[in-house]
Amino acid sequence: MAPDTQQNLSIALALLFKHNGLAIVFLSGILASIGYALYRPCRGAILLIVGFALLLFAFEYEKHISGPLIEQTSTSLITERESWRLAWIIKKVLGKLVTPALYMVGVALLGIGAVLLRPTKTRTKKLEY
Repeated sequence: MAPDTQQNLSIALALLFKHNGLAIVFLSGILASIGYALYRPCRGAILLIVGFALLLFAFEYEKHISGPLIEQTSTSLITERESWRLAWIIKKVLGKLVTPALYMVGVALLGIGAVLLRPTKTRTKKLEY
């Protein structure tokens, strides 16, 4: 392979991981949680799957969805006359409230799932016949 092609490939991979690093981590968490849920089905594993999926959605919402959604919602709701109050509410709710709420709910689900997965005395005690 030519040196310039190697350099371009390494730069492309570095930029890919720089732009989507958290998404790759969240996707890895989803896949690991699915594997664990298939190995040992329980509520905690399902909460981990949902938590990682919500974190991945929050990441993608913040990066790609929120801007066009705010613009589209403003265009749809504010038609004839300008409404600064409605535009401010749309911007605050869709731009500033939804993203942190998604992250907080995702982290909360991960925490609850981790608590449910931790071994307790009743779960680790072997049954004696």
